[in-house]
Amino acid sequence: MACASSSEVDSNTYYGKWTLNKVVDEDGDFRDFTKEPGNFVHIRQSEVSEIIAGHGVRSYSYIQRGNILTLTSGTHDFIWTITESSEHSMKIDTPIGRYILSR
Repeated sequence: MACASSSEVDSNTYYGKWTLNKVVDEDGDFRDFTKEPGNFVHIRQSEVSEIIAGHGVRSYSYIQRGNILTLTSGTHDFIWTITESSEHSMKIDTPIGRYILSR
């Protein structure tokens, strides 16, 4: 009864280190990271790390339900929604915008 997109996410093809190429705001404005090397999102079985050049590493534990990742930072939870995922690209809606990732 699972749909194709859930099956893709359930197979955990999103695990690994992804290059952060762009963050797109809700209003369409974006920040292009392609000329700023060293920006990554690393997704492991129970932890997500954001590695941002000049800002260091932030790691969060998370719980997955389908294509929804609930990340925990201290006493706060926030939602990341995987909207597209393939072997070499992924889009994730986060509280600060849509992450455009590649590997």
